[in-house]
Parts: sequence; C-alpha cells; structure tokens
Amino acid sequence: MPTSLKRDFKALEVLGREARWFGIELRKLQRGLFALYHRREAGGIELEAARREVDVHKGRWRRLLEGGLESTHDEVYKLCKSLLALFPALFVFIEEPGVLGVNNPAEQALRPAVIKRKVSYGTAGETGRRFIERALTVISTCRQQGQNVFGFLVLACQAAFKRQPAPMLLQTT
Repeated sequence: MPTSLKRDFKALEVLGREARWFGIELRKLQRGLFALYHRREAGGIELEAARREVDVHKGRWRRLLEGGLESTHDEVYKLCKSLLALFPALFVFIEEPGVLGVNNPAEQALRPAVIKRKVSYGTAGETGRRFIERALTVISTCRQQGQNVFGFLVLACQAAFKRQPAPMLLQTT
C-alpha cells in the first residue's frame, strides 16, 4: 500500500466528523494489514497462512469501503470508490512473495529527478521535458545496475554517429 494512500487516509481526518471517522478506520485497517505483511516478511507466518488471514482483512476493507459509497462527504466517497476499483491490487504485497509493501525504492529512485526539477524550475517546452525525463531515466537505471553512466552515454553517442542500434539499457537475464 503506497505511502500516498496512507497520506490520503490521514488527510481525511481533518475534513470533518464523518471523514475523520473514515480516515481513522482506514488507518487502523492499514496498520493491521502491514502487521500481517511484516510478520510474513520476518518469517513469523507462512505464505499460505498469510493468504488465508488476508481474506479476513479483505472482508473488513470491503465493508468499510462499501460503506464509504453511502457517504455524503465527497472525499470519502471518491476515495472509497477508487479503492474498490483497485480492490484486488491492494493485497498483492501480502499474497505474492517478492512484491514490496512499500514504495520507498521507487520514491528514492525518483527523488533526484524531483529535486532537480525544483531547483532548476523545470523546462520551457515538451522537448526539454522529454530530454530530462530520458536522461534521468538513463542515469537512474545505470546507477541501479552499477553501470558507468558516462561510459553508457559514450557508447550511445558512438552508436548514433555510426547509425547503429543504441546499447541496451535494460540488462537481460
């Protein structure tokens, strides 16, 4: 469950009595789900047992979210509707080994790009945005793979000058 959902749940708590109740209840459910995830990750519960236990959590989530569809509060209604549309995906991080329950690695990979955009005030046009997007993707991917960024860019430029295919950025297994 992404950090942004946790923020959305907390944000409900300041939007009035009904929204506050939903925000508190959603955060309780989220904590219970993550307690199960952490138990599974630590080896305190086997995968099959976690899958059975998550069914109990699914029932609680479904009841609360369906109740939110009857809410008169727009933010509660919209959040519950969008979560119900994604319902099966909310639990994949418990049901499937190797799927992270947090998005920290993705956020950390994007952080340099976000900081660069903020300090440089972005770009003036679509061409500049595309260039920055692609350059930062290459830099981030090379760093994650332990590749030399400059070396990769040299190979890419040499291939372009020779009208040959660019080197592969993604490693094949």
